[in-house]
Amino acid sequence: MNPEEILNDFISRNQKINREKAKRIINEKFLAQLPLHVLEYCANYEIVQDKLLSFTTTQLNILSKIITEAENQNQDWTLPAAEFITLIENKNYQKLVTSLEGNLLNIKEINALMFLTRNSFNYYGIIDYKDLEYIDAIREAKYQDSKNNASPEIILLNKYGISFNTALAYLKRYGKDVDLLPRSEEKEFLQDIASIIKNEGTFDPISDNYDLLNNLNSRLSNLFGHLYDRELYQLNDKNLIKNEESEGIEIPIYDAGVEFTMSIHSVGMASGETPKNYYESWNRPDASHSNFCNSIITSRSMRTSVKSCIFGFASYAGNDLKLLAANDLGTGGLSRDPITSKIGHDDKLIAKVEYRVPSQMDNHTRFSNNEVYRSRRRVVNGKLEKVNPDYLVYLKESYDTDVKNDPVWKQTISASKDYYKATGKALPIVVIECEKCLEYNVKKVEYMINSFNSSFDDKKLLVDIIELIHTLRMGHQVNEENIIEKHLNSEKCLSYFTHILETINRMSEFVPKLALEHLETLTETLDMEYAKMNASPRWIEHTYGTKTVEKNISLYKIIEEEKKKIIERLIRKQQLIQPISGNKKM
Repeated sequence: MNPEEILNDFISRNQKINREKAKRIINEKFLAQLPLHVLEYCANYEIVQDKLLSFTTTQLNILSKIITEAENQNQDWTLPAAEFITLIENKNYQKLVTSLEGNLLNIKEINALMFLTRNSFNYYGIIDYKDLEYIDAIREAKYQDSKNNASPEIILLNKYGISFNTALAYLKRYGKDVDLLPRSEEKEFLQDIASIIKNEGTFDPISDNYDLLNNLNSRLSNLFGHLYDRELYQLNDKNLIKNEESEGIEIPIYDAGVEFTMSIHSVGMASGETPKNYYESWNRPDASHSNFCNSIITSRSMRTSVKSCIFGFASYAGNDLKLLAANDLGTGGLSRDPITSKIGHDDKLIAKVEYRVPSQMDNHTRFSNNEVYRSRRRVVNGKLEKVNPDYLVYLKESYDTDVKNDPVWKQTISASKDYYKATGKALPIVVIECEKCLEYNVKKVEYMINSFNSSFDDKKLLVDIIELIHTLRMGHQVNEENIIEKHLNSEKCLSYFTHILETINRMSEFVPKLALEHLETLTETLDMEYAKMNASPRWIEHTYGTKTVEKNISLYKIIEEEKKKIIERLIRKQQLIQPISGNKKM
């Protein structure tokens, strides 16, 4: 195809492309250097086009190699490409940038150039492209000159080429659950920078793992993406309930069961509109072509809002995962930002980006839905195509829900048929029995409490009990509180905590020190739960949230009184006790 045909092809799928602006880069010069899917991506962002137009032929060739190298590593090319643009414009690298002209860099030199983007002030003082070939020797010399300097900043610069603040940002974003991550280079990196920040030393003084260092954001984000991929719900014939017929179309209906993790998108919540045709609305050429928000729900926590129907996605393939947090991030302002994943963009969000492993996501989802910001398009046969749902999700609130007359069920059926009419395949519907899931998990709580009563000294089990109770109470308020009031109301929760306190009370008769440690664990975990509530951006504004906060505070006050009685009794018995921190925030 010639440039005009290529541009027409792009616009046929994405009408948000400005033809006159985009044609500036859809020409022989750029087509000779950049893959079609890269040019299609760039055509969506005028700011990127403006940057590319300022590139010399040499810079364009380097950019092409940077993109190729990132994709050879199966990483997101947009981040290293953006970092190269930043380096070109950085006054501290102007002599180096000038020296690049007219020279073709090899892969080693490309990796060295990308490594330099780790810091903005040219820590290694490289001013000529010939020095890129000797980056390892230059780094070694720099280390030898400063090896007696124990400053975490210098250690980080020498080993990874990053500043203290950058390392701290990586740790805050990706390191919350570092101990739960599988063994990997990414985990070792997070553990190591944590040790350096704490001034506890490091491993080898210099890291030469350029595949990791030059793709840090992508590698760390993809690590979590792969973890979720292994957990996400997959359709299985053994869970097929029936095929429901509507207008001659057979729609497969599945049971989600009571143990699942799903990535979902509540259709119409952002726009406030119910689509007339779900397939056409999702794939229309004038829709957003950047990223879109998902939430993670499980049988323990289904924190979401429902406008019409819910799309379900079975994977985060490739570099789909862009941002992740246990709170609503408020990503609407990022929809036209070409480098959404960059750490420096956190200030554009209403909550902190904090990557959580699947087992901890619902433990930290409280007064708002969690958010997964993910790519809306993938490269398929060299073209960018929309990511479409793998199934539909229907939340059946209670056993008494009148499904057939529920408007949401009717919209879900319509969505399935819309996909059949467009693709020849009806989208399956996965039914979540919310009340059944809640009952199942309440029994889990009771089993854990019985185990705690028997085990006597399991502090981790105590933490797990408190977290699960809060996860269930927060996570099963889908549309109303009815099933919470029925299965896990404040009175039942108080009875659970009373059992726990009775066990600790019995413990105090024999091992008072251990009893006091358990009281400390109880207090610290309740304080942590309050901190999770506070971390949710709009928790006070949420009607159900406000009610639940008031109930929890009231509940905590009762627990605090019971704790005091145990402590006072120990004092009367003249037992040696250590001070217990109270629920200061309660």
